[in-house]
Amino acid sequence: MIKIHLPRPISVNALYRNVPGKGRVKTKAYRVWERAAKWEILAQGSPRMLGPYEIEILVRPGREDVPNLEKCVSDVLQSAGVIENDRLCQRLIIAWSDRLRAGVECSVNLQPATKGK
Repeated sequence: MIKIHLPRPISVNALYRNVPGKGRVKTKAYRVWERAAKWEILAQGSPRMLGPYEIEILVRPGREDVPNLEKCVSDVLQSAGVIENDRLCQRLIIAWSDRLRAGVECSVNLQPATKGK
């Protein structure tokens, strides 16, 4: 199992904006979060999960809709090379957790997909 701590994810509603003549572009907040998340991944040894996987994302409770926090997490894991492709996700759990260690806003647990589920 791989365990990674990340900065508090950003809601999918705040990841992109429409720019006339360019289309959808990442918001400044998303670019800042993505950079911080990649540094966290690097600091934690840049782990790698090959093939199909299962993921559990635990986030300190907040005001966002918890399902809207998954996309930036999966995308940064792929961009940083932790997972090959987020389409290989076989099982996803995302939940609020008030049991995270002090200072941790988001905890990600990855494991190889269980065959036969």
